[in-house]
Amino acid sequence: MSDSPDRSEAARWRRKLREVEEQRDELAARVEAMQREQVAALLTREQVEAEALYATGTQLADLLDADGRPDPEKVAAAARQAADALGVVSGLYVPAEGRIPAPPKNSSFTAAFTPKGNR
Repeated sequence: MSDSPDRSEAARWRRKLREVEEQRDELAARVEAMQREQVAALLTREQVEAEALYATGTQLADLLDADGRPDPEKVAAAARQAADALGVVSGLYVPAEGRIPAPPKNSSFTAAFTPKGNR
């Protein structure tokens, strides 16, 4: 029966260890979520969505500096690679950019009220 206190103490330490491991995992998940949010914020400058970045195989760890913070240069480089890999065109495409359309033939105010036969 002298083992009983030792067993209960060992069980208590195992429970405490499990609780600490759960807290560690929860904190690690929170830090990763914050890192992903910061990467997404940096990506708004690059006009690339985070999903596109990760779809090309980029890992979050590839985008972090030595202290675990998102590195803007690494994020920008990864965004360019993802855009190239996915064929994303940067900037807006406006097909008629720079052309001035011809005005309608009857554009005057009085023409709007003239009977159709007199035009």
